[in-house]
Amino acid sequence: MEGQEWIREIRLIKGFVFKSVFGQRPDLCKRLLEIILEIEIEEISIVQPEREMDVLDKRRGGRVDLLIVDDKGNRYDVEVQTTLRNNEWLRARYYQSLMDANQLKRGAKISELRDSIVVFVCDFDPFGKGLCRYDCATVCLQTKEIVPDQRSSVYLNVRGVLDELPQELKNIMLLFMGEVVDNDDFVSEIIAEMKRCVDNPEWMDRYMTLEEEIEAEKDAARKEGREEGLKEGREEGRKEGREEGRKEGHREGFKEGREQALKEGRRAIFEQNARLVRVLEEAGQLDMLGDAMSDPQVYEGMLKEFGIEH
Repeated sequence: MEGQEWIREIRLIKGFVFKSVFGQRPDLCKRLLEIILEIEIEEISIVQPEREMDVLDKRRGGRVDLLIVDDKGNRYDVEVQTTLRNNEWLRARYYQSLMDANQLKRGAKISELRDSIVVFVCDFDPFGKGLCRYDCATVCLQTKEIVPDQRSSVYLNVRGVLDELPQELKNIMLLFMGEVVDNDDFVSEIIAEMKRCVDNPEWMDRYMTLEEEIEAEKDAARKEGREEGLKEGREEGRKEGREEGRKEGHREGFKEGREQALKEGRRAIFEQNARLVRVLEEAGQLDMLGDAMSDPQVYEGMLKEFGIEH
């Protein structure tokens, strides 16, 4: 890759790249948190990329992208997300629960809990409001005040309007998107660490293998989705076909029934008229038939007079 074009391909927002860059560099983690959260951190004591956290035996554990602990015991989980999932909000809650449970040793007091913050860097708009930053905390619905439970979550949307952000954070967000900004020392340090990874053949092999696996999973998911869609389409088609068949059958039945009724009605009228002709003939009043056929009232009267059923 010539120049820095490779940054658009080896994007920092990809989980494997992000953990490789920040996982071994507490200084970069410290500065990243300071810029995102607009705080000052004296020292980072622990950085653990892709940390598996188990709470209790026989309970579900959780794997976080980057767990960072500062010298005061505050815990930060930084996650990069390229796809919006249905349980995104529950994921933040779950990660915070894991960090809280991991803070306290057996016999420790609840008052020893420190801040628990989850940061999501997203390649999409998690709330769909067009903002580049969403800060979330527990809020009392009645008083509208933030509950001081010392936990919060931050969602950064790299696709948002970045002009609203402080310049340093804006530059980092652009880098997450695969764009390079000049005259930013921190961004240059991150790029240098990314380049160190890219220049390592072993790392590149793992990266390419992982990308192939991800693409294979996507293809499998797409295939499964297509097959499921075809199956649902066929079933829906059959259902619609049966419904249409019932409707068509109803229409045909109605048509046939109407034709049959008309045919039977015509036969009944013919038989009725034939009886009227015979009765008039026997009574010597056949000359009245013309009046009956031209006047419905006279016709009905004759039928009633001679006892001829409809």
